[in-house]
Amino acid sequence: MLRGFAGAVKEIRVIDWSQEPFFGACYSFPAPGSMTTIMPILRNGLGHVHFAGEHCSAAFVGYMEGALESGLRVAETIVNPKIARAA
Repeated sequence: MLRGFAGAVKEIRVIDWSQEPFFGACYSFPAPGSMTTIMPILRNGLGHVHFAGEHCSAAFVGYMEGALESGLRVAETIVNPKIARAA
């Protein structure tokens, strides 16, 4: 739990995404070797093509935090490519 937010939590849910009819799956996880071969492409993109999602975050692969982190990274890259690429 993030500091300062404990009082704001109204409900906690654990969802089995594989049982959800519109998803039918759960989080992904890289295969052996993917972190060094595919992750750089997912993080840096290919030209003007950018990738975001929980599978594009080395720190939080498979988690909502990873989706948020990668979405923010892609947004920063689109808005200011020089600063975001240097990070």
